[in-house]
Amino acid sequence: VEHLVLDPFTEIRQTEAMISLLQELHTSGEGIRWAITLLTDGTPVGTCGFHNWKKEHGRAELGYELDSRMWRQGYMSEAVSAALEYAFDTMALNRIEALVTAGNERSRRFLEKTGFTLEGTLRQYELARGSHQDQWMFSLLREERAGRS
Repeated sequence: VEHLVLDPFTEIRQTEAMISLLQELHTSGEGIRWAITLLTDGTPVGTCGFHNWKKEHGRAELGYELDSRMWRQGYMSEAVSAALEYAFDTMALNRIEALVTAGNERSRRFLEKTGFTLEGTLRQYELARGSHQDQWMFSLLREERAGRS
């Protein structure tokens, strides 16, 4: 919870509004977001996808979250791997960015394991939960992903 950009939701209408916002990404051409569900029963456990899609520049920003009870079981690795394949093949991206709140070591390790490079710190980049927070900027280029395949 300490690294979330948004305060935890306390009402169902907040969740419904977020679902609508994420669904609108694809309709508006600004990105795409998928639900991560369990194969066994379809229970949703997180989301993964892209926003801030700049088609003219061939880049978008990766976003993801996962129920903490599902951490370290490979769910996010599987979801992000599929999302990256879609991004490079279908969205024709050249660059994928990921912003992480400075200090979120778990997310940092995940992105580095996935092939992303830490480019630097964007100081007081985002107003989140009442204060301006530093964000780490990560990126993965098409040529780097191709080299890992």
